[in-house]
Amino acid sequence: MAALGAIGHYGVTLTAWIALSGERGMRMSYASGRRGLLLFSALMVAVAGCNDTPAASAETGSTGATTGTSETGTSTATTSEGTSEGTLDGTSGAGCPANAPPLAPMVVSPAPGLIDITAENLAIEGSPFVDPDAGDVFGGVEIEIWRVKNGVADERVWSAELTGASPPTATLADGTFDGPEGALEQWKNHAVRMRYRDEHAECSEYGPWSTDLEFRTDDGSSELFDENVVRDFYLDIPPASWTAINAEAYPPGCVPFNRSYHTGTLRYEDQVFEGVGIKIKGGCGSSRNLNGKASFKVNLEWDDQDV
Repeated sequence: MAALGAIGHYGVTLTAWIALSGERGMRMSYASGRRGLLLFSALMVAVAGCNDTPAASAETGSTGATTGTSETGTSTATTSEGTSEGTLDGTSGAGCPANAPPLAPMVVSPAPGLIDITAENLAIEGSPFVDPDAGDVFGGVEIEIWRVKNGVADERVWSAELTGASPPTATLADGTFDGPEGALEQWKNHAVRMRYRDEHAECSEYGPWSTDLEFRTDDGSSELFDENVVRDFYLDIPPASWTAINAEAYPPGCVPFNRSYHTGTLRYEDQVFEGVGIKIKGGCGSSRNLNGKASFKVNLEWDDQDV
C-alpha cells in the first residue's frame, strides 16, 4: 500500500502511472480544490512468475514531486511542479532468481537397437547433467517408457521420477507401470526418454526431453542362440519313449511325415525340465535313429499349455 498526501494553496492536479513488471499498468488522476488535502492510495499487486513483490514506497518533497520505487517495477508521479521516476533493477527477486533450465540429456543405456531387453537386464542411464547457469546442480530426473507402434511412440507404459546428487541408474523397480499388466510386453518395440531438473531455489525446473531411444523386449531366451557360445543340453529318454522315437526316425517312403512327441527330461546348467516332448527331426536322407547322430526337437509345452 502506498500513500501520498499533499497540501496545496492552489489546486493541484496529480497523475500517476504505475507499471508492474510489465504485466499491468494503472493510471490515477486526482484534483484537489483550493487549500484542499490531496490523498491517494494504490494497492499494487504484481504477479510475475514466482516473484515476491515488496510494497512500494513514496515520499513527498517540498515541491510536491513524488517518487515511487519498486524492486520489480517503475512508478512515475507528475505534479504541476515536476516529474520523477523510479528504476527497474532487472532481477526477478532475491528469493527466486532467474533460471535457465538444464539441457536435454541423451539416453546412453540401454545401447541403441538392442532386441533382447528383459526386466532383469534393463538399466536406464543418461548423459552427464549440463546446465547453462553456473552453479546449478542436478536436482532430479523424469523417465518414461512408451510402446512403439508403426514407428511412433503410441502409449506410455512406465514412468519414474528420481532425485539424487547425480543422474542415477534406473531400473523398472524404481518406477510405476501405467497399466494393470505390471510388466513390459515381450517381443514388442519400446522407447525410453528422460529429462533433467536443476536445483535452483524456488525456480527449479525441468529441461527438454531427450531423443527417444528404441529397444525391443525379449523373453530371455535369445542368449541361448548366441552363435559364439557352445552350450550343453542333456536329454534323459526313458525306455518307452526311446523305442517310440526310434520307430519314427525314418519317414516312410520319403513323404512328408509328422512325428509325435514322447516324454523325457531336459537338463541345462542348473535347470531341470521334466515331462518335455522329444522327437527326432530330419527328412528323407537326413534323419538318423538314436543309434546314430540324431537331431532332436524338444517342446517344453507340449503337454502343459501353461509352461
